[in-house]
Amino acid sequence: MSMKRVLLSLALLLAACRTTTSPVEDGPGDIGAPDGSACVLSSDCAAELLCGYPIDAGCSATGVCVPEDILCSSDGPVVCGCDSTPIGLACIYGPGYAAAPIISVTPGCQPAPFDANFE
Repeated sequence: MSMKRVLLSLALLLAACRTTTSPVEDGPGDIGAPDGSACVLSSDCAAELLCGYPIDAGCSATGVCVPEDILCSSDGPVVCGCDSTPIGLACIYGPGYAAAPIISVTPGCQPAPFDANFE
């Protein structure tokens, strides 16, 4: 087989293997999940949706894509997340949702004390 034929065959093979996609189809996160879909982060959800965790589910809450409440006027208190970190009840998640699973809606969350002797 001549070198010219080898190069032509290689070029045709490469052209056949090449795929093109539109920018919208580049990855699963580009479009985002619709309202009511499961999520872990807000980036999992479609535009104008946030990943909220139902407050009444406590620490067993799983994320769901909810509409961003852009008209909210005041945030709730800072409460304790299930991982013992402070979580502000941001009104942008809408009523009944938080940015992460929370223990309760009781204001306040004290981080675990630092133990310098812990090894």
